[in-house]
Amino acid sequence: MALPADYRLVVVNNTGISIDAGLIEADIKPFSGDGSGGVSHGSEQTGSTSSSLSAGGSATLITVSGSTAIGLNGNVNGNLSANGTGGPDGDLEFYLERSTDGGTSFERDPTPVAVLSYSSLADKSTTIAA
Repeated sequence: MALPADYRLVVVNNTGISIDAGLIEADIKPFSGDGSGGVSHGSEQTGSTSSSLSAGGSATLITVSGSTAIGLNGNVNGNLSANGTGGPDGDLEFYLERSTDGGTSFERDPTPVAVLSYSSLADKSTTIAA
């Protein structure tokens, strides 16, 4: 499924603990066809949580408006070893949300584009593609 013009990357905190600001990060690079059968990558976009993220909460990491990309790839990071307190037991789930009305409302894809699973305060990362 191609990307719409407006989309965003959202993280859902199912770790059971509050996570300090800035410890969840993402970087994505949109891509499209270059007209000759190859791929052309757009500029990298980065985002992180700007405030603490409570257990069960969600936060938008990156919002893109007016894109002509057909897909994206990148990385997501959860740097929980720097978190102040807590013993996580669960996942950080990263979802792509799509808008068909110019960014007024968004619909979440049913399956996360990435999942980081935790049973201790640790640093984890994985790649994403959508």
